Amino acid sequence: MLTKSELRRIVRAKLKELSPTTTALGSARLVARITELPEWRSSDSVFLYVPLAGEPALEVLLELALASGKLVAVPAYDSASETYLAREIRKSETDLIQGRYGVREPHEGCPPVPVGALDFAVVPGVAFTPDGKRLGRGRGFYDRLLASFRGVSCGVGFDEQIVPEMPVEPHDVKLSYVATPGGLWDCRSASMDKRNAD
Repeated sequence: MLTKSELRRIVRAKLKELSPTTTALGSARLVARITELPEWRSSDSVFLYVPLAGEPALEVLLELALASGKLVAVPAYDSASETYLAREIRKSETDLIQGRYGVREPHEGCPPVPVGALDFAVVPGVAFTPDGKRLGRGRGFYDRLLASFRGVSCGVGFDEQIVPEMPVEPHDVKLSYVATPGGLWDCRSASMDKRNAD
């Protein structure tokens, strides 16, 4: 089995080869996959992210959630604890500012939200397995942030980010779903049902 470092290097090399058209179309398909999920539709509160370069661009999903009246929380760096927490945003154009690692995040005036109280989380990553394992960037921020999360989680990435297996550690969070432009895996079922493949 490849190490986490080796997997990151291989997957990142594949992502660099994707054209802007492919990533734009793939991101749009991911938005459609997520909004079709019954758990998304029935959720009152969602945990979303603002993408870094190379990640699926799901800003449309954030705006759709706000427009539909959902409580929307986004990761924000907390310098006191040197980790991330969830803060609620109401308007992306005023509530999101440039953050510590070059990604937009809620400003300190946005109210904190207990992660355990949220219904649905969309989770980025470097790589995913069809059974819900996730490989992050290596700092463990998302694993710590989602440790208290009890809702439905959906890992999102491009098809090139699906790998057959990866090493796991006790703190690694397992996902409910993994979605790519080419498929959706329900990781909670014993058969790891792949749905909506086209």
